[in-house]
Amino acid sequence: MYQGILPIFGANPLSNIFNQSPIFLVEGEDDARIFQQAIRSTNGQLKLYPCSVDGVGNLSAYEAAVIEIINGVYDNAVAYSLRDRDEGYENIDDLPPLVRFKISFRAIENLIICDEVLVTLGTTWPQIEEEIEKWLLAFNTHEKFPVMQAFKNSGYNRKEFDLKEIRNILIGLTNSAKPWEIAVGQTIGKLITDQIAKDFSDNKLCNYLGNKLSNKLKA
Repeated sequence: MYQGILPIFGANPLSNIFNQSPIFLVEGEDDARIFQQAIRSTNGQLKLYPCSVDGVGNLSAYEAAVIEIINGVYDNAVAYSLRDRDEGYENIDDLPPLVRFKISFRAIENLIICDEVLVTLGTTWPQIEEEIEKWLLAFNTHEKFPVMQAFKNSGYNRKEFDLKEIRNILIGLTNSAKPWEIAVGQTIGKLITDQIAKDFSDNKLCNYLGNKLSNKLKA
């Protein structure tokens, strides 16, 4: 754990390197790749240092370690962490100097089918819904057919349905060769650089990210 987080604090722990790009603890490598791409897409305008903790079960221990380091060597520093909401509640308390976020949707994969990411992937939700209907007719013996059918039966609940098992199928339906983490990161970058509007309507990026995280990323 310390091997993972100590380099982020800089060679000189009393330097201001850490304050310039505070640590941003995330659950896994997918999340880290998303925010690394967002940083690249904003040419560094987004100043965070994503760090995967290799699973939500490790997140509390990483948070405690980061808090201990900050309180030991820094003045007025801050750090951040991000959790999937899964089946719980969105609200989460901060542990100063650690600011904690929970996304407003089930899991990071759900961002694939928010409106703005679909545009980045070269499609729209009505087009994807049509492609899902075609897929269900053509692949009724596919091992993931029950999951896709359950997604349809949910009323295509894009924000709440567990998409982990069908995320690659959904990406395939977009006909984009772009990795989904890259598309999501680029779209977050567009939000930060004002290429897309800050919109909290249903199935929009900011609605998925939630007020707290959206306002941090784009004041």
